[in-house]
Amino acid sequence: MGGRGREGLWYPGARVFAGPNFFREELRVGTAASDNPEPASGERATVQKSERAIGHLTPMMRQYLEVKGQHPDAVLMFRLGDFYEMFFEDALKASELLQITLTSRSKGDERIPMCGVPFHAVKGYVAKLVAAGLKVALCDQVEEPGKGNQIVRREVTRVVTPGMLVDDDLLDARANNFLCAVAFGAEGGGLGLLDASTGEFFAAELGSDAALFEEIARTGARELLVPQGFASSERAAALSRACPESIVNPYADEAFEAARAEAYLNAHFATRGLDGFGLGGLPKAIAAAGAALRYLKETQRSEASHVDRISLHDVAGAMVLDEATRGNLEILRTLRDGKRKGSLLGLLDRSVTAMGGRRLARWLSYPLLDLEEIGRRLDAVGELCERAVLREELSALLREIADLERLTARLSLGQGNARDLRALASSLLRLPEVAAKLDSCGAALLRGLAAPLGGLTELAALLDRAVALEPPATLKEGGLVREGYDPELDRLVEIATRGKDFLLKLEADERARTGIGSLKVRYNRVFGY
Repeated sequence: MGGRGREGLWYPGARVFAGPNFFREELRVGTAASDNPEPASGERATVQKSERAIGHLTPMMRQYLEVKGQHPDAVLMFRLGDFYEMFFEDALKASELLQITLTSRSKGDERIPMCGVPFHAVKGYVAKLVAAGLKVALCDQVEEPGKGNQIVRREVTRVVTPGMLVDDDLLDARANNFLCAVAFGAEGGGLGLLDASTGEFFAAELGSDAALFEEIARTGARELLVPQGFASSERAAALSRACPESIVNPYADEAFEAARAEAYLNAHFATRGLDGFGLGGLPKAIAAAGAALRYLKETQRSEASHVDRISLHDVAGAMVLDEATRGNLEILRTLRDGKRKGSLLGLLDRSVTAMGGRRLARWLSYPLLDLEEIGRRLDAVGELCERAVLREELSALLREIADLERLTARLSLGQGNARDLRALASSLLRLPEVAAKLDSCGAALLRGLAAPLGGLTELAALLDRAVALEPPATLKEGGLVREGYDPELDRLVEIATRGKDFLLKLEADERARTGIGSLKVRYNRVFGY
C-alpha cells in the first residue's frame, strides 16, 4: 500500500504523496493556472508536480482529489452509488475510529487505501467522527447519472463540525449546541454565540480575557472559532485550557474584521445598522457574530434564513457563577459522572417539550438579578401551581407540539423532509388553542405569550391540506402531497399506480363517446397505446 513516515503517506503506484500539507500545497491543479497566469518558479514546479501526481489517475479519483483540495482539514465522505467512500489518510483515520474494514482501490503497487459506509446509515458514522473532534465534509452527487461514461458532477453539500450539528439523531434534544466565535481585543474581546440547530444567536463583549474565557466556558459551546492569526498564540491556548471539552478551530482572519462583519450582518438581516439589536458600539461583539454567521452559511451551504435576529448576551443581568461554583452546585451535570440525572436541572425539569427543557437549562445557568423580572416569573409559576386544571390542559396541548425550533432550522437549511412539514402542520394547528389558554391567564408573562401564537393559521391550514398524513422518510419516494390537494396530480398518480383501472375506464368512456361497441384500447411497440 505504501509507507508511512513522519510527514505523511507515499503511494508508489498512484505516485501520490498524501502528507499533512498535500491537499493545501500540491493540489492546486486548475486553480493556480487560472488565478495566477505567471506563477513564480517554485509555484510552477509545485503545479507541475501536482499534474504529474494525479494526471494518470481515473477521472473519478481526480475529481475526488480536487474536492479534497478544497477541504484539506476535513474527512471527505465521497458519494459513490449507495456508499460514502473515503480514501488515503481519511480512510486510515475513519477505519480506525469507526471500526470498519480498511480495503483498497486497485491492486499491487496501484493500491489506494479506502473504506466506506452505506449512505442510509451515514448519520451514525458522522456522529462518531465528529465526537472524535473531526470535521466531516459530505460530497454528494448533484446530478443524475447520464448515458455513457460521463462522470457525475459532485459537490460538498455540507460540512459537519461539533458546533454545526442540526440532525436530531446527533443532538441532545434538551441541550443547546452552540458554536462560539471569539474576536480578541487588546484585552478581552467579543463572542458570537450561535446554535445552528435552533437559530438562537447572541453576541457580547467583555473587558478581560479571564471574564471572556469564563463566559465562554459557561455557555458550554461545543466548538470555538478563533482567527487564523491567533490560532497558535498563548491566548488561544489559554482559551483551550479554560474550555477543555470544546474543539478550537482556526477561521479566516478577514471574517473577524469588524467593518466586514457588520456589513455581512446587515446584509443578512436586511438592516442599516445593528443598534436596534443592542450591538451599537461593540465592534468585537459584531466581529465575532459576523464570523459565526459566515461559518454557518459556508459549512451548511445555506442562506440560514432561520437565523432571523441577534440579541445582546447580557452578562451583567445575570448572577456571576464561576466554573467551580457551577460544578459544585451540580446545576446542569453531576460531579460524579457528568450526567444530567441527579443534577438540579434533572430534578426540576418536568417540561413536556424539548424547547422547554433547553429554556430551563438556560435560566438555571443565568440566574436573574432584576427583581421585577424575577417577580414576573414567580407570578407565572404561582398561577400555574394554583390552577391545576389549566396546567394539565396546557401540558396536554404542548405534548402534541414538535420541537419547532429545530424542525424549522432543518427545513431552512434544506435538510428537512415531508415528515418535518407534517410535524410542523400538526404543531401549528395546536397553537391557537395554546394561545387561548394563555390569554385567560392573569400573570403578565403568560398572557404576553398569547398574541405571537395566533398569526400562523393560514400557514397551518395550507400545510395540513398539502402534506400527506403519513409521508415517506425521503423526498424521492413520492407520496408527499396529500390526496385532494391538486386534482391534476391526483389524476397522474392514479394513472401511475392504478394504470389498468385507468385504461379500462378510458376504454369504456371512448366506447360511449364514439358509439363503437367493439372499441378496445391495446398496446404495441410501434404505436404504443
